[in-house]
Amino acid sequence: MGGKQLVSEEEKQLYHCLRCNSVFSAPISEGKPTLCNICGKSPQQDSTYAVMDVLEQVIDSDQTHGVPGADIADFVSMQKKRRRKQAKLAIVVWCVVLGTMIGISVYLQTRERAPIGAVEHEAKRVAALRKKTGEVYAQCMIDYKQFVNSSNESERSSYVVKGVSKLLKMSEYYETSIEPTLRGESRNLGTRYYEDGEYPRLEAILQDVQGRVFELVFWNVDGSWKLDWEQHVRYQNQSLVEFLLAPRLDQSSEFKLYVRRRYGSLSGDDLNLVFYEPKVLAGVRYQESPQVIVSSDHPDYEALSEAFEELDQKASDGDFRIVGNNDGVGVLRVRANLVFRGGHDQETSLQLEGIQSFDWMEYDPVIKDVP
Repeated sequence: MGGKQLVSEEEKQLYHCLRCNSVFSAPISEGKPTLCNICGKSPQQDSTYAVMDVLEQVIDSDQTHGVPGADIADFVSMQKKRRRKQAKLAIVVWCVVLGTMIGISVYLQTRERAPIGAVEHEAKRVAALRKKTGEVYAQCMIDYKQFVNSSNESERSSYVVKGVSKLLKMSEYYETSIEPTLRGESRNLGTRYYEDGEYPRLEAILQDVQGRVFELVFWNVDGSWKLDWEQHVRYQNQSLVEFLLAPRLDQSSEFKLYVRRRYGSLSGDDLNLVFYEPKVLAGVRYQESPQVIVSSDHPDYEALSEAFEELDQKASDGDFRIVGNNDGVGVLRVRANLVFRGGHDQETSLQLEGIQSFDWMEYDPVIKDVP
């Protein structure tokens, strides 16, 4: 055999040429001499050259180190280098895995803490709002008792929003009104405080000893709380009943009204509306108006349609309301101008001239964006 076999592979062997001191790989061939790839001669010079101590000396020598294919130390060092590289790669992989696990753990802990912080913040906000609502309600009830116990309209007007301008209306109202007034002990059925309107406001539903329910709305104007008197007593400049009984062509009148829409009475996209005059007791409706048809080309058609759809959505969502929670299903509160017009057939019909707002309050409870 040509030289001493050093490393076995599947079909080749490594040989050490004792003539040129090189290491080479050659196929296994029985009966044929193996020749060195470098010098082309038989690697066997004499039998003593292939002994183990000579081979170790060759491996440890620097004569052919670093020459690919000619240095067995190069093969060994490559194996060591590969093992070192694999060890480094394993360390890097473990570091990445460990870092990822730590990152995930921190992230999950942060996510667990965030909801807790949000819940605590919301609880504090609700507690502060509840405290503020209680303080405002207590002050408003003191003012309201002084309002109902006032001896005259001049004194009473000092507790009313825009009281001086309401003096004449209040005098006429209390001279002719037979509506009940909330007096004596009452039970609070619901209170809500708002700060998102033109002025801060408090809405409350109270029930007296006779079981009658009243709505109260207070506004904080110039640092003091004032009663929205027209809202409270459902004040109308003109009676809707009288307006309907004695129609005057082309004379428009403004009312605070309930309005609902009818379905199926007429075909097409028209809104078929019926109006009611509300009375002082929350939720009470009286005589209804004739049907009012609002066509799709009416200026208030879109706003009315959207308001009815929003009302239906709030009802299905269980929207919590104070003022209006005793109203009938599908009923809007509007400030509306109504007018009688003559038709081509000489018949008069009640028509909607315009919607002023979708509430009865003294101030608009929603701040509108100014372009």
